[in-house]
Amino acid sequence: MKKLSIVLVTAFFGLQVTSGVAATYYVSPSGNDSNSGTQASPFRTITHTDSVVVPGDTVHVAPGSYAGAFITYTNGASGSPVTYISDTKWGAIIQGSGTGNLNYTAGWEIHGQYNIIDGFQVAGAGVWRFGLYALGTGDILRNNHVHDIMQQVGCDSGGGAGIESGDYYNADHIDIIANLVHDIGPTGGCAYIHGIYVTVPYGNIDNNNVYANAGYGIHLWHDDRNENVINNTVFNNRTGGAIFGADTSDLDHQSTCEHDDIFANNIMYNNANDTIQAVGDCIGTGNIVTNNLISTNPLFVNYISTGRGNYHLLPGSPAIGAGIIAPYVPAKDFDGVARPQETAPSIGAYEYSNTTPPSVPTNLAASAISSSQINLTWTVSTDNVGVTGYNVFRNGIKVGTSATNSYSDTGLQASTVYSYSISAYDAAQNNSAQSSAKSAITATSALVIGARVQITANLNVRSNASITASKLGFQATGALGTITGGPITANGYTWWNINYDTGVDGWSIAPYLSNVYALSSPLG
Repeated sequence: MKKLSIVLVTAFFGLQVTSGVAATYYVSPSGNDSNSGTQASPFRTITHTDSVVVPGDTVHVAPGSYAGAFITYTNGASGSPVTYISDTKWGAIIQGSGTGNLNYTAGWEIHGQYNIIDGFQVAGAGVWRFGLYALGTGDILRNNHVHDIMQQVGCDSGGGAGIESGDYYNADHIDIIANLVHDIGPTGGCAYIHGIYVTVPYGNIDNNNVYANAGYGIHLWHDDRNENVINNTVFNNRTGGAIFGADTSDLDHQSTCEHDDIFANNIMYNNANDTIQAVGDCIGTGNIVTNNLISTNPLFVNYISTGRGNYHLLPGSPAIGAGIIAPYVPAKDFDGVARPQETAPSIGAYEYSNTTPPSVPTNLAASAISSSQINLTWTVSTDNVGVTGYNVFRNGIKVGTSATNSYSDTGLQASTVYSYSISAYDAAQNNSAQSSAKSAITATSALVIGARVQITANLNVRSNASITASKLGFQATGALGTITGGPITANGYTWWNINYDTGVDGWSIAPYLSNVYALSSPLG
């Protein structure tokens, strides 16, 4: 029975106010409509449950088959919808049978406002024109699988669709989200029977996979305006990918022409006509068609034109990160993956989600070049998309990053052993394991005879320890040598005699000499 509520009806305004605690009901093929509707004692039919629910209630429908061609009438309210949810996604099947004459019934016709239909499978028959047919303001059709509607009939102008938002009751704000819609209409094609057909204003048509339908994948008409058609994957529809617009003669409840429709981030591939077209004699302004992938191979994981493929994106797909970022872009994709994973969202119903980490860096080498600096090099990592950079760990603690396969660690203590490892990361912030560790010891800070040194600036080389002595030449920054004499203090400098590895040898001043300590083999 209906739960206790208070209903106030005013004769002049027809206003209904309902007060009560939201209830949860259950429906099962093994239930009975004379039951109480609890989980232990479920109802048998959705139509009986419709006679019980009030705004805010939720109906859980167990897996199994339920006879289609029914209507639900009860209104929810804004913020308190009536929600019907299949407990197993696509497990509750609204089933049809027969090949009789077409009529205008649907598998499920929703007259109630603010109803949510979530996760059902609707498999039709020749007697249905629609799989799901929503006629109530604020209705949401999401996560449903609608297929094989009007498959065994010819083409007629009465039309049909897998999912339709209908304007018969002057509804608006009907959302069609993350549905799988395919094989609607005769296999030979029919320009009147579509995957998704929208005839009301103000709605979101997002994240749907729509393919192998007789007409257009997505068709907006009649009172269409202010629709956001975003991140859908539409392929192999036998009339075309998507159209929007109206003829003046087809306006049902409004006097203004279509306007302010947005088509963005959609894949249109291998349809009879891939373009997103505005058609009719009643096209308004403010329409936006942007960042769609039209006719270009999107590089699906496994493209099968008739379905049962894998329509996620391969690495290197032109759809990856190519979408527009805007407030109307859905926050999650068909699978519930958050958008964006890249700097911008992917195009299509599936956000590219890279979960594969790069390979572990190899051949790490650590070389001490002074008392305060150790240089690192390693072999580059590989990644299924691309390595973005590397994390550098000193003694187990991250101390920096590098975009290349080398790093200079500076500001170190003299005569100290340091251990290093490297990990690689990609744009999705997948991190490899850390490489094998390598160690090096910094040089002593003192300059002594026999020490190896490196020049830190272009430096004159003289015949004696004096700025007035003959200039024998100069050594460029980075030159290496060994101290063979000194120190001598003259002219305010400390001088050392250097046997340079290449070029002229002689006396150089200490401020531009850096002690270099290189182990014959790395530590660790």
